[in-house]
Amino acid sequence: MIRLLLSDTYILAGAKEVYIDLDLNSILPALQRLEAISDSEYRDMLRPYAEALHGAGSTEATSLISKAVARKNQVRAEYEKFFTSLLKSRVQTYHGTFKFLDTATAAQKAGMPLSAQMLSTTDLQHMSGQQLWKLAKASNVPYFNFMTHDELVAAITQPWDAVDIGNQARERARLKREAKARAKAQPAPGQTVADFSTAVGKTWLADRRDGANIENQQIQIRAVKEAATNKQGYQVSFKVTSRVHSTLTSELGKLQAFGDEYGIPLGQQLNGLFDIQDIDGPKKLAKGWTYIDPNSKLMMRFSDSKDYMATYGKVDVYVWEQDGQKAAKMFDDFMNQFKALEGIDRKPEADDEYNLRLARLAWQHAPQEADRVAGLKDRKKITQELEGALRQVGINPQDAWKLEEREITEGYYTYVHTGMAKEYEKRGARYLFAGVRTTSADTIVQIYNNGGMKSTTRRWADGNGGHGASSSADVESGGADSVFMRIITASAQGQKEFRDHYASGNYQILVDIKELERTDWYAYQNDRYGTAKGAEFENRLPALQHVEHLDSYYKGDNEIMFRQAVPVSSWTGIACQTMQNKSILEDAFVNAGIKSINGIPVDKFIQVRGKV
Repeated sequence: MIRLLLSDTYILAGAKEVYIDLDLNSILPALQRLEAISDSEYRDMLRPYAEALHGAGSTEATSLISKAVARKNQVRAEYEKFFTSLLKSRVQTYHGTFKFLDTATAAQKAGMPLSAQMLSTTDLQHMSGQQLWKLAKASNVPYFNFMTHDELVAAITQPWDAVDIGNQARERARLKREAKARAKAQPAPGQTVADFSTAVGKTWLADRRDGANIENQQIQIRAVKEAATNKQGYQVSFKVTSRVHSTLTSELGKLQAFGDEYGIPLGQQLNGLFDIQDIDGPKKLAKGWTYIDPNSKLMMRFSDSKDYMATYGKVDVYVWEQDGQKAAKMFDDFMNQFKALEGIDRKPEADDEYNLRLARLAWQHAPQEADRVAGLKDRKKITQELEGALRQVGINPQDAWKLEEREITEGYYTYVHTGMAKEYEKRGARYLFAGVRTTSADTIVQIYNNGGMKSTTRRWADGNGGHGASSSADVESGGADSVFMRIITASAQGQKEFRDHYASGNYQILVDIKELERTDWYAYQNDRYGTAKGAEFENRLPALQHVEHLDSYYKGDNEIMFRQAVPVSSWTGIACQTMQNKSILEDAFVNAGIKSINGIPVDKFIQVRGKV
């Protein structure tokens, strides 16, 4: 701005001295628009007027047009000359030459008074990205080339924030480059796990597959043997998304698959493979389909009942071939006949990974929109809808590239939003805990040796067996696919006791608040058996809002569900209510050769406490 006395411009009779502020750069957007018009285009615009005034083809008309074009090309220089004289007359210390901000050098800008460097936010918003780049460069804005249009405007108008905005833009660009590099490093379409024998000796081997039809873009592979027939081969398990569920059911019907009861196969890990004792598993888990190919080398089972939500959409494919390479090819060839499973023989593309990341963020912060978009099939539409949903709740969609992919338990990966624990803590979250309803300390040791707490369906699939507080109900609700825990908030800490919480058990495994940074959990204010269906699931609160509301209206039967597992690495302690229980558990760990947990001696890791 430059301040001028009103009487310098014109005089009002009897007026007092009145000053007005002029933004010398306010005409820059109009000047840029004028300069964007080419000379030939400008001549064509003026020709009708000139010829109407002086006659078509006349020397006078041609001269008038040429003078107008020359004037257009001199406008910037004339304005800069005029503003230079204006500044020198009003700012005694100024001896430089005024330049508009889009062309001013750092030295020229440094010599200008601050009043000559102003440009309104509205003016900037109407500029193109290229024009803003010029301004940002002239203003020494760091990393301007990585910024969005809105970020450029903010950095120019709020120079005190320019460094932070620039660093954020650079970090976003870095994460995006890394994601693209990972995508390029992935095998080309069709090149997935080419040898299933890499699963031998593993509980499960995870492989990224498909763009839209496979839940979490993951399949799990393991080597198996059926005890009853002595057949050996491989089991491939995954869940299909809701968008293709009915299509797969229809396709299986056309293949003359027969209606069957689906059950998780029961067995145990033995000599590097899973020895199946009962391929049908627990009966009546769900209604479904079974298909056996004509040569009996392949069998596919599909769970098709929402009455058992934990297994709804679950697919198990058995390839009875010991050669890992042949088995992998047989699986891909078999899957290719299903339109519903299109893409399962290839890796997800970069756009598919981006959509999955967006979906994980939306699952946390805009759950209703995430569930709605889950039914869409058009990839671009999915991207647009998820990006829009996240912006509505104040989440930058580009944060999707900040998510870290982490293996939670063998064969299962999810995305983690590193740093979000601080936000949950601000809203009242302090830690998590899971009650273990057992009188045997050996059960706790077994949980530890199994790598942590596992969901009901994961325990059954791994051959560990066992039931939770309400396993049967959880299979029906969908909760059996998750580990149940409770959130302790600031308002409850030191006020409530563990026994005030349903199923708190004799021991309580305490878990770090950082586990909330995972994007695969959902929660309720009170006990809902972890339901993953119906109105309750559809209307669940966004993650941050859930924690904030729980801290204000704390309930001891609140529940939070984490998919498949909560690893030992997240444990911070084990609580019990008596010294006797502590002593028994200490002895159980020591007898098992375990002297410390996560670097903490067992005697300190186990705590006697009644209050949360």
